[in-house]
Amino acid sequence: MTLKDQIAADSSSVFLNTDEFAETVLYFQGGVTYPTAGIQVAAVVDEALRDAMEDVRGDGRHADNGKEIRRQATIELPVSVGASDTRTPLPDLIRQADGTTWAIKRILGRDADIVTVLAVRNDKINERHPRMKNG
Repeated sequence: MTLKDQIAADSSSVFLNTDEFAETVLYFQGGVTYPTAGIQVAAVVDEALRDAMEDVRGDGRHADNGKEIRRQATIELPVSVGASDTRTPLPDLIRQADGTTWAIKRILGRDADIVTVLAVRNDKINERHPRMKNG
């Protein structure tokens, strides 16, 4: 097995392993947000990684009552979910266990096993759909 083969194997067995780096999230294609529409997948949500990259216009950090809230993140998902940044009229959504909902803005990269997306926090989803909250 070559180093390239080992790295490819590690991408899903380590990075998308919920016992290592990943967490289980719900993935909603086309912005459909009713609870049974979500697909459970392992994902790595990395809000800190965006610090090293330039902000997306209007989607950087946001102050709310003196508390700074991260408004964007990079998220790594398995290629099998079919992540898209071109769905219309609504973007694909990702919801974490704590209820934080992210809307996909664009695909940053893709390899054999993982797709990396830029996503922005979408707090209005839970306001419009209270049943999306945990519980």
